[in-house]
Amino acid sequence: MNRYLPARIPFHGPAAIVALVLFLFLSACRPQNVSEDTSAAADSQAEQTLRLSQAEASWKDGNQSVNLGKYADAVAQFSDAINKNPDLAIAYLSRGNAELALRNYDAAETDYNSALSHDPKLASAYLARGTARWLLGDLSNAEADYRALVQLRPDDQFAATRFASVLFDEGKGQDVEAFFKGAYEASSDRTWALSGWLFAIEDNEGAEAALGKSNELYSSGVHDLEVRYMIGHEDVKTGRYVDAVHWLSELESEDPNKVPTDVAQELATAYKATGRPDLCFSTLEDYASRMGRELDDSQRLQASQSCNGAS
Repeated sequence: MNRYLPARIPFHGPAAIVALVLFLFLSACRPQNVSEDTSAAADSQAEQTLRLSQAEASWKDGNQSVNLGKYADAVAQFSDAINKNPDLAIAYLSRGNAELALRNYDAAETDYNSALSHDPKLASAYLARGTARWLLGDLSNAEADYRALVQLRPDDQFAATRFASVLFDEGKGQDVEAFFKGAYEASSDRTWALSGWLFAIEDNEGAEAALGKSNELYSSGVHDLEVRYMIGHEDVKTGRYVDAVHWLSELESEDPNKVPTDVAQELATAYKATGRPDLCFSTLEDYASRMGRELDDSQRLQASQSCNGAS
């Protein structure tokens, strides 16, 4: 399983393309060069200003069509924006996304290329082209696009996960580890890179190696939530359940939106393994409540049976 793949976006089948396109439009939220003076020198400033304003209006109309699922209309509106301002890189990108939704892959690729020819630093175009290439199985070129993306957005966690995902799919586990390690060492504020690094060690070398590195980091003064979670996580994987309870129970008081979603299940597993089914059940129940998802009767019964060892 590719642990670096965001679960919220399904990358299989037609639904994947629609979900992808909607996400990519959110990434390309504004025209970056809509106000630039790029028309022929003979145009008057007033004519130029009007044309650029009309181009922006057409671009916005295209975005609205995308929101309504009218992708063919969006293509026409983005084309109109391009006709009014041929240097509007974001319009090529947006039209490429609409073409992708229509499964016109060659046209989408052409538009992404055009967007980047007009603005080589348009990060969202690398994201769009790389994701489309990844979706179509062109992993080598997807890797190149994501590499450019993370160079432009070194602090962007989502960009980093995209890059790690394609490396993982190419079987380049050591590259994943080196990438996250380098990102974290460049800035210790990138705790997402710390987590990625430790998970990559687990993937490449196993749970014992990841536990050893996590303990080493903690001993050296790195007490971030990610390290404490990994120690507890690896304790569960290696059968050190008493130690796991110590580390994972500390995380229960943390913001549930910042704690990995597996914490409650792993802590419950540790409680069950140490003969405390009541704490196993209350952990699952409390976590669901803190996340605003109260267990119904069927879920409570299932959790109780699980914690008491029933099949």
